[in-house]
Amino acid sequence: MKKKKGSTLITVVAIFAILTTVGVSVLALTTSSYKSRIIESKRIENLYSTESGLDIAYAITGKVVEQSSRAGNDSVSNFISNQLNGQIASEKVKMQSSNVCDYPRTDNERKSRLLKDDYSINVDEVKKVLDNKFLEAFNNVIRNELRYCLEHKVYINNYSATVDKYTAVTFTENKNPDFTAEVKGIDDTNAQNDTNPTKFSLKIISSYEEDSNTGNHQRQIEANYKITPKYLGGYGLKTNKAAVGVNPVIQRAIAADGDLNVKNTGDFIVNGQIFIKGNDYESVGSIAYYKYKGGISIDNSTARLNGEVVTSKTLNLINNATSNIPNLYANNIYVGNTEGNTSNSNNLQISYAVLDNDLAINSTNSTVTINNGLYAISDISDNSDILHSADKLAAKERSSSSIIVNSNDDSSSILVNGEAYIMGTAYINTSGVNGSYQTGESVAVKGYYNAYTTMLPREENSGYYYSYYPPLQLIDKDKITVFDKSAHFYDYYNTKISNGESVNITKQIQLPENGGTKSIGAYISRGKLYNSTFKPENTADVVKKQKEFARKVYEMGNSNLDEDEIINAYTKGKVIKTVDLEVKLTADKDYISSNSDPNTVIINSDPSKKIFVKNGSYNVGNTSSDIVINKSDIKGIIVTAGDVYLSGDVNFTGTIISKKSVNVDNSLSGQGNTHITYDADYIQQTIIDPKYSSKFNGLFDSTDTVSDQIKEASSEITYSDEVVNAIDPKKYIDKGVWKIIR
Repeated sequence: MKKKKGSTLITVVAIFAILTTVGVSVLALTTSSYKSRIIESKRIENLYSTESGLDIAYAITGKVVEQSSRAGNDSVSNFISNQLNGQIASEKVKMQSSNVCDYPRTDNERKSRLLKDDYSINVDEVKKVLDNKFLEAFNNVIRNELRYCLEHKVYINNYSATVDKYTAVTFTENKNPDFTAEVKGIDDTNAQNDTNPTKFSLKIISSYEEDSNTGNHQRQIEANYKITPKYLGGYGLKTNKAAVGVNPVIQRAIAADGDLNVKNTGDFIVNGQIFIKGNDYESVGSIAYYKYKGGISIDNSTARLNGEVVTSKTLNLINNATSNIPNLYANNIYVGNTEGNTSNSNNLQISYAVLDNDLAINSTNSTVTINNGLYAISDISDNSDILHSADKLAAKERSSSSIIVNSNDDSSSILVNGEAYIMGTAYINTSGVNGSYQTGESVAVKGYYNAYTTMLPREENSGYYYSYYPPLQLIDKDKITVFDKSAHFYDYYNTKISNGESVNITKQIQLPENGGTKSIGAYISRGKLYNSTFKPENTADVVKKQKEFARKVYEMGNSNLDEDEIINAYTKGKVIKTVDLEVKLTADKDYISSNSDPNTVIINSDPSKKIFVKNGSYNVGNTSSDIVINKSDIKGIIVTAGDVYLSGDVNFTGTIISKKSVNVDNSLSGQGNTHITYDADYIQQTIIDPKYSSKFNGLFDSTDTVSDQIKEASSEITYSDEVVNAIDPKKYIDKGVWKIIR
């Protein structure tokens, strides 16, 4: 019995020990499971909070994209309302008045992008223009706002606002996720194109952790977005007609039979074509000066002429003058003072130039740069097949194209890129019965005339002799040609160089290399001597340029002439179409708009009456009989038989047409800025406005009415009211994949 009682106790103890062990294990497992569930719960909670950071970042991005889209749509709307239709009208004018030319055209002179050959709207090109306007404004807001809004956790309310522009993002207390944003494509290096339509990419890394007694449970998620700007707005085409003038005079910002004189003006800017016939001056004094008088003169001013410039006389930079011109057709370019006074610090930049005579410099510290070709096209040498005539032979020294440098030092320079045709040679300013002496130099530098005072050994028994051209004895022979003189000049200086003599061959003249310069005479370039490089096969190219010059200068852009007519126009060398012949001013057409009229319309047939356009109380020297317009911003049409004067800070939009001269002079008013902008659409609409149409009828043609003077074509773009105001950012933002980092 005692044994049995003892074994029972052991059994009970053993059972309790097992139960205790199992219970403790179960409790430990339960506790561990509970802790694990608590930890996972916190991790999931942190993950959701982290994901909410992505949602906040997406919402902020969406608001920026929405405002970017509004900016783009507003830009398109404003462009259509204020600029596009005027641009279309202007392109119509250019299409109707354009000639077939071989020169490198600027973008403004190319065939119309926005119109087809029948003047109907090129919808595909218009869409590209509107897309670009949208993208420019859209991208600008993205660049300026996206990174800022993400970094500061704010919503943007209005892209154009100056106050209350942003609203801060609000978070539940202690539930503020921390996210960082990496924005790519903010600069322009990530350009949008057909193969890379995405302009901006956005990487968001969102983090969140909430401290607890269970440890650190930070979670991180990465998401990538792509933002593709695209114009989703609308536009329409209107079928009403727009008038397009065909008279060449009203297709110019400035058209004048006299001169265009710009003096003491800060910035003289002309957006549009310029036609200046130029006054004729008496041949008084030295030919080195008077042959360059008349045309366009710029003195102590900066002139940016952003359109084709045409004059039958000279483009003259007098002193301390700067000018930029895309395409120039002129008889001469002269940098210097035509009165023989000193000249310095002039700078001329031209894209393309066709000259019927000289490019000449008589100024220190001055530069002439022609970037896309110089064509000096007039040659009257006996051995040339280039077109010439008795009219030009009567004044050889005015009709033989060359480059002349008369500066007293080596501080001035000429740079020509593209190609250069120099079809004439220079003259020495001699006198007597023999007149001026024609040299063999297409590029002539002051002092190099000494070459013609010395006969070469090879010439002594070849029919050469000396002729007296006061004050010089110069080589000559019967029927001497410019090619003979060119070879003489080339051999003379090469002999000196070979003999080791010091010869100062300037490096300040730089002409195209590798066959890019075709010169009928000898020339100097980059410190080297070259003999004549002109070949008979070059003649056809020169004749093309001569016809191009005649159309522009003598016929005011007339493209309807046949080959014989245009050749005849060039050989005569005289301006056929002028303001005087194209405008029929009569006293019954005289008109001056009132001061309250938003348009400044002036038609004046009295050549003694001057028109002054000024801004402010300036002493412009007018009399009581003159017409004075005192405004800063002017939209108008001025057609006058007299002179026009502009002074002060004036912005003129429209056209100025004068049978005399146009003068921009701030000598008495202090240096101001004068801007003139040609607006074809405004001009056409003003001409047919019933308020003025009776005055314009027959003004640009003696028999036709205004309706007969114009052509019509469908031309207008309208902004659609169907552009959705509630912009959906999802159309612009592509949510890429996201991943858990931690």
